Amino acid sequence: LSDREHLAKMNLVAGRKALASMAYPSALKYLNIGINLLADDSWETKYQLTFALYETATEAAYLGGNFEEMEQLAEVVLQQAKTLLEKVKVYEIKIQAYTSQNRLLEAIAIARQVLQYFGLNFPDSPSERDIQHSFQKTTLLLANKTVEDLINLPLMTSAKHLAIIRIVSSMIPPTYIADPLLFPLIILSQVNLSIQYGNAPLSAFCYACYGILLNGIQKDIEAAFQFGNLALKLVNQINSQDIEIKTLYVLGAFIFHKKSHIQESSAILLKGYKTALETGDFAFVGYCIKEICLHSYFTGKELINLEKEIINYSHVLQNLKQATTLNYCLISLQTVMNLLGKSDQACNLIGEAYNEDTSLFLLIQANDLNGLHYYYLHKLILCYLFGSFIEAQKNIIQGKKYLAGGTGFITIPIFSFYESLTALAIYPTVKNEPDTLLQQVADNQVNLRQLAEHAPMNYLHKFYLVEAERYRVRGDYFQGMELYEQAISLAKKHKYLNEEALAYELAAKFYLAWGKTKTAKNYLTYAYYAYIRWGAMAKVADLVKRYPQLLAPKLQPEKI
Repeated sequence: LSDREHLAKMNLVAGRKALASMAYPSALKYLNIGINLLADDSWETKYQLTFALYETATEAAYLGGNFEEMEQLAEVVLQQAKTLLEKVKVYEIKIQAYTSQNRLLEAIAIARQVLQYFGLNFPDSPSERDIQHSFQKTTLLLANKTVEDLINLPLMTSAKHLAIIRIVSSMIPPTYIADPLLFPLIILSQVNLSIQYGNAPLSAFCYACYGILLNGIQKDIEAAFQFGNLALKLVNQINSQDIEIKTLYVLGAFIFHKKSHIQESSAILLKGYKTALETGDFAFVGYCIKEICLHSYFTGKELINLEKEIINYSHVLQNLKQATTLNYCLISLQTVMNLLGKSDQACNLIGEAYNEDTSLFLLIQANDLNGLHYYYLHKLILCYLFGSFIEAQKNIIQGKKYLAGGTGFITIPIFSFYESLTALAIYPTVKNEPDTLLQQVADNQVNLRQLAEHAPMNYLHKFYLVEAERYRVRGDYFQGMELYEQAISLAKKHKYLNEEALAYELAAKFYLAWGKTKTAKNYLTYAYYAYIRWGAMAKVADLVKRYPQLLAPKLQPEKI
């Protein structure tokens, strides 16, 4: 060995150690020293060492957030590497880097290209028919197999198929976010691959993702839950933190909220977040964080604590240069700030954390359907809570264009819940086709009832509250009365403070319309205090403004 070659090898070892310790700047420094020690013809004369230094440096640059240097190093590897299989790791890194920078369509384009090299092609513009055809193929392959059979499949050994499943797994997040018709096709292709050629380590992640399709498209909650548990069992068998993180995220974000309390899903996501942080899987740090923030908000966590939590998480994402998921957290943060009374315009996401005037365009430009879904959902909820029902309806119309960006998430039933409440709020004033609104509510209630049968702790109080509002608009007061009580009782029992407050408020409005002012005053008082406990001071001020006579005694200083 020459002295330079020996030193280059030592720097490779040091770089790998630093990388494993998550000391990314140090790792990159060692690896660059190693690269600079190489001879000009090292790709010909010392191929393995040169390849290892460049590949590892590409990874270190990506993890350290040096995207420009990552691009340069990746380009060298892709030009010089001898085989397609040797290029897979660098392609994975590029796909992940583009996803984290919100360059979603570019990430998908790279993955498609690599899969084409391996002979796997997908339609340029997938159709519903393509999806149905793929589902049929998978159903046929699963026809005589139980979930237990899938656990016991032989191990996948083909290097080509193992490479394909790695590339597909890295393109799952950007495809989910920006190309919802391609998403089912890539998932189904990997389930098929596992059934035909055996389980790969990443099959666990793909089976969990198949659960998203069963939940979101097939509406088969039980089958989705079975595949979620299959994924969990496989993860326990393979003992890989990297795959455990991805699988836990899917289970916590998409699968378990349809069978158990959302707070239990949050515990799974928190485990995924901590493991992702420890192992340097920063993309999944981001996915887990944005889900934890959303779950905390939708389960009525005290807003003052939630604000601090989201600010801390946002700093983590900023430091890790995870622009895509940081955007989502800032939308949530601005919503929380609006409710806390830290914005002049309660229904607009403009303030210290987020500015919709500039940021909405960026989401559209990136084709970030996930981000657009969150944006319109948060806007819808704010507009509804502050009584801007016509604006809420406009956000529903826009938001419906991006519902594919929320397939399988808790956000879809929540969107339907607020869509129904908005429809019932504006129903008495609508002149053109008011029955269309009632039909939409009826359709939403069918879905909400199904969810409530499987996870009553998350969805039954929502179902009852919409039912109560339906009876209100029909003028059937006695039926409505009972349903408001059930909604309040269940929201309280399952600790949905936000929806407990809302149920009290709607019950108060109901009694007021019925002419029962004293009862209305009691319910409004309960709503007032529930909103205070939640921390929604802008909403408290809104109640006082709307019902000064009923809430006047609450505003007097207490006598000593």
